[in-house]
Amino acid sequence: MWPTSLNERGIPFRFINQFTLKRKGSNAKAVYLPPKPDGGKQGVDDFLAADHTINDLIALADKVQPSPPPKKARQTYTVEEGRICWLKPTPSGEVLTLLCNFDARAVEDVIKDSGIEQQRFFLIEGSLASSKALPRVQLQANHFNSMNWVSEQWGMGAIIAAGVTLKDRLREAIQLKSGGATQRRVYTHTGWRELDGKPCFLTANGALGLPAVEVELDVPLRRYRLPLETVADINEAVKASLDFLNIKELPPAWDQWRHQAQTQGQHPRVPEAVAWLYAGFDMAMAFAEETGVIDHSQAQQWRDWAWGVLIELGDMQGGRVEEERPGHRFVEGLKALIDEGRVAFPHKDEEPTKASPLETQVGWRGDEELLYLNPYPAYSVVYDFWRRSGDPLTFKMNAVWKDLRRMGLTICENGRTQGIAWISGKPKRVIKLKVEALRDV
Repeated sequence: MWPTSLNERGIPFRFINQFTLKRKGSNAKAVYLPPKPDGGKQGVDDFLAADHTINDLIALADKVQPSPPPKKARQTYTVEEGRICWLKPTPSGEVLTLLCNFDARAVEDVIKDSGIEQQRFFLIEGSLASSKALPRVQLQANHFNSMNWVSEQWGMGAIIAAGVTLKDRLREAIQLKSGGATQRRVYTHTGWRELDGKPCFLTANGALGLPAVEVELDVPLRRYRLPLETVADINEAVKASLDFLNIKELPPAWDQWRHQAQTQGQHPRVPEAVAWLYAGFDMAMAFAEETGVIDHSQAQQWRDWAWGVLIELGDMQGGRVEEERPGHRFVEGLKALIDEGRVAFPHKDEEPTKASPLETQVGWRGDEELLYLNPYPAYSVVYDFWRRSGDPLTFKMNAVWKDLRRMGLTICENGRTQGIAWISGKPKRVIKLKVEALRDV
C-alpha cells in the first residue's frame, strides 16, 4: 500500500511505486479504499478494523477508481452591484477586484460590406452602477481593444480602474460577456451583387429577390428605393417596360435644354441628365394642361420652378462628381500626405538617399514646376491614406493617371500618361505632375 499524495514533481506516489514494482516483475495493482460511513478518508488499518478481511482488500484491487465529478470552470469575472469585477486569484483565495463602475456588453457584431471592403462594428450597451442606462455605442472593431472609447462615448461618468492590466482585464470581461451577441451582415452599396450563389439587386430598402438581406446606405443614397413586392402580373409589367421603346424621337426642345444647362455652369456630364429630367416634366405638364387640370399659365409656372430645381440639383451633383474624380481624389490625398510630412521628394539630380522612417519616397522634384512621381509607390501611399481614413480610393492606378491627363495636371508626350525623366543620371518612367495641381487643392 502507498499514499495517494503527490511527490515534489506533482506525480502521485502510487504511479511511482506501481511502476517500480512492475519493473521488478511483480503483478502490482492499485487498491482504492472507499470512504468511511461518515465520508471521511479511510486507511488500510481502518478498513480491516471495520470487520473487513484481506480477501475483501484484494477484491478491491480489481475495481476501477471512480471518476471524480467534473470540476466547474472557474469564473474569472463577475458583476457586483452593477460593476464589472475580476476574481483575482491569490495564495489565500480569490480577491474581488473592481475593474470599473459600470456594466457593459456587445449586443451586436456587425460586418458592413461596401462591395470593396468589409468593416466590423460592435454595438455595445451598458449601464452605470447607479442603474442609469448608457447610450448605445456603435464602435469599429479595431478601436475596441484600447478601451479609449469608454470615455469618448460615455464621458466622465464611466470610470475604468487605474492600471493597464486592469484595463485589459475589463476588455476581456466585456468580450466574455458578449458571447451571445447577434451576428449581422449589412450591405452599404447599391447595385448588383451575388449572394448565396444568386444574383440580386441591392436597393435602399433591401435586396430584390432576397428579402432577408439588410442594406444600409449613406444619407445621399437612401432615396434609391425599389419596391420589393412581387409584381402581380409579370406579363403586363414587361409590356409596360417595352412601351418605353416606342418613344423614338426626342422632344424638339431637348437640345436647347441641354445647351441651356451647359451655359449655366453645369458639369459636362450633368446637362444631358438635366435635359432628360426636364423633358419628362415638360411632358407631364403638357398632359396636365390637355386634361384641363391646369391652364397654360400654371403649367409654365411649374416648368420654371422645375427648371430652377433641376439646375440647382445639377450644380450640387456636378460638384460631387468633380470631387469624386480619380485625379481630384489622388491630388487631394497626396497634398494631405505632403502637409503631414509623410512623403519625400529628393532632387532628381542628387544621389539616392534613404528616406526617414516616417517618410515614404514617392518621387522626385526638379528645378522646374514639376514633381516626378514614381507611379506605383505614389499610387500605393495615397491609396493607403484614403483606406485608413475610411473613404477608400475605388479607382485603379491607370484610371487615376488618365484622369490627371484629362484634367491637364500632368505633362504627357504622345498622349501617354507616363513619360521618361532622368533620375540620378538614369532614365526612369514617371508621372510628370504639375506643382500647381497641389496649390489648387
